[in-house]
Amino acid sequence: MQTKKSILAPFLFVLLVVTGCSQQVHTPARNVFALKHDSLTSELIVFTTPNYGEQIVSLIGVTSYTISPESKMIVYSTVSYGSEQLAIIPKEGNEHLLTHVDQYLRFPNISPDGKMVLFEKRDEITGESQVMVMEMDTSIMTPLREGDSSGISPIWSRDGKYISYLTPSDVCDDAGLANCYDLSIVSFDSRSTVAKIIGPINYYNPVSWAQGSNEVVFSRLVNGHYCLVIYNLLTQKELVIDIREQDDFLGVWSENGEQVAFARSGLDNQESSNICFFVNPTTTCSDKEYPTITGILWIDDRTILFGTYNRPNDETTVKLMDAISMRVVDMGIYSGYIDTFQTLK
Repeated sequence: MQTKKSILAPFLFVLLVVTGCSQQVHTPARNVFALKHDSLTSELIVFTTPNYGEQIVSLIGVTSYTISPESKMIVYSTVSYGSEQLAIIPKEGNEHLLTHVDQYLRFPNISPDGKMVLFEKRDEITGESQVMVMEMDTSIMTPLREGDSSGISPIWSRDGKYISYLTPSDVCDDAGLANCYDLSIVSFDSRSTVAKIIGPINYYNPVSWAQGSNEVVFSRLVNGHYCLVIYNLLTQKELVIDIREQDDFLGVWSENGEQVAFARSGLDNQESSNICFFVNPTTTCSDKEYPTITGILWIDDRTILFGTYNRPNDETTVKLMDAISMRVVDMGIYSGYIDTFQTLK
């Protein structure tokens, strides 16, 4: 667990709010975080917009991470002594391990009030994962639900009232998949099930909650292709964005909850994708196709950041796109596969 603390701390918790303009693309200034992977390890990197290509600092050995909604801390998982532990970088104080267990803990997600963190605990022998909750003050870990809390990818709703996570599905045999999942949503207070949405849900792409916590967007396999689905908790109804012979994935709600940005695979080349925006009931996609899209992040309600991976060169290009004009600016090219983009709120 190596870090440049003297450089890292100032950049983690300073958020610029000025806005610039380059090539007619709205470019707000932000510190952007991402995971950079290579054949040996992964690291948490930090760079800025619109200072293209400028990487500020890195933290070696990070396998997953989360930033608290008020930007007061980062919790991340890291390989330590043959297991995977959770560690914290607080706004005040020193970086330190939160856990000291002989287990694999990963994919943390901090509650909106910053008092708790969700994560996966994977059994070293069976490989099965369980959703856990930990109190930040005490580091006490408990299963999300009594009895069976099996699942992966837990995420808080934006108001902290609900938790979504993926649970092993019974439809795997019918779909011919080795791994497939349903989507479960539970009330945090009562730990009772609010909704169970039958899969197969694409477990490579996390669920995204809308502002107001009444809707979630996810990608589900339908007739051999992944379609984006919006589920409304109040009406208990689904809205399938589109059904066609293309895969829709990486759906992310804008901060104001008015639109969803996502990637749509090309008709002729599944290795390339368009960037699309859904504003009910209309979907608009970019004319240009991009190589493997690694992740999408809303910088503000008008601008997204996304990565495209060039496999032969093992390089990721980070780009900004204006959601209105769909004009694009390159932020720079980085070695390795870069994904899991997050920014300070």
